[in-house]
Amino acid sequence: MPVTVLIDRTFKPEGLQKAYEVIVKLRSLATLEPGYISGQTLVSTTNPNRLVVMSTWATVQNWNQWRDSELRKQQVQKLEPLSESPEKVDVLMVVV
Repeated sequence: MPVTVLIDRTFKPEGLQKAYEVIVKLRSLATLEPGYISGQTLVSTTNPNRLVVMSTWATVQNWNQWRDSELRKQQVQKLEPLSESPEKVDVLMVVV
């Protein structure tokens, strides 16, 4: 069953441009992963430093594989010094 993953991050103002670059790279890499369906990056209308990445995966296992991959971990490490707080991740399924 498909899942939607929401990743909520707030960045330091001086790190926002670099964060955009890393997030674009992350999505580019994710598109090559098994089970990746789609994704988008959203910015808060009340806080321009808050970004929410929404991606859809064929299965939770596909997401978990990408989440735990060394490739993703390397990119996420680049975001940590740019962030005001740790990322928040929610994995959601459609209710029938």
